[in-house]
Amino acid sequence: MTIPAGTRLVGEAWSVLAGKGPAFQDQQHPRPVIRVGEKGGHIPGPTEITDVVFTTVGPAAGAIVVEWNVRQPNGMQAGAGMWDSHIRQVVVIQLGVINQTQQHSINRLGGSMCYSVDYASQSHCL
Repeated sequence: MTIPAGTRLVGEAWSVLAGKGPAFQDQQHPRPVIRVGEKGGHIPGPTEITDVVFTTVGPAAGAIVVEWNVRQPNGMQAGAGMWDSHIRQVVVIQLGVINQTQQHSINRLGGSMCYSVDYASQSHCL
């Protein structure tokens, strides 16, 4: 989904915009769920997003939750930004037996099952 540059998007009680499905499962070829502005454009425009939660649903190792392609217009402070909005990547960890295909993928990625690190410096590893 693309939110055009110049948009003023205001959520109501933290409206949720979510992505899910096979398009967002390939971590080797990540894709944006939400694109703000056109890729490579960096068009200046008063783009403001307030009170919105951006997230994924289910496994989404290849999701770029929000791709920001807008810059602030010259001479306009706080003309492009997000306020009181949150980006949440759902992490699904399945504990149990690792089959040969999974082990091959782990070895190919350097022998670790670490796919993300949160801002509290806690790794999510198996």
